[in-house]
Amino acid sequence: MPSILPVERYPNGRLKKPRTLEKIAEAERAVAEANMITVLKQPHRRGNRSQLAENPLGRFCLDHKLDQALYDAGDAYGTLRRKWQAQAGAPMIDRLGGSGNGADVSLEDWERWGARIREWEKEMQSAGGEHGLAAVVALLFDRPGPSIKIKPPAAIASLLALAKAQGKK
Repeated sequence: MPSILPVERYPNGRLKKPRTLEKIAEAERAVAEANMITVLKQPHRRGNRSQLAENPLGRFCLDHKLDQALYDAGDAYGTLRRKWQAQAGAPMIDRLGGSGNGADVSLEDWERWGARIREWEKEMQSAGGEHGLAAVVALLFDRPGPSIKIKPPAAIASLLALAKAQGKK
């Protein structure tokens, strides 16, 4: 009975051997490694494979050997602030296309987000002062990097206070 599966052949007509799962996995690893080499050549990564090296806050956390919880706290703050700004129709200078398009969010949720943002910013300012709060905002929102001089002790104090306020520390 003839096979109904398509058979791959070389130009000379000989049958090609089917690829094994191991060879497929090996090929996928080779492609992933080639892509990683390209990524590692990017100037902001400086050869660092960590996902944190992709943005200014992450690089700051790596440079100062900060706990992952501080990065996570900053990321959560940035995410909520972007959502809040998008819903308000505010310009989103760190995103292509300008302003975000907030989905249908109730006024109560939007106000709750704003209150949480103000609470977190108050905690960051209490711990790190104006410099600490401004540093966290710059690390999260200024692209391609902070537009102000970052004072590490103030920024770290603000990130630690933010993590504590969020229950991450």
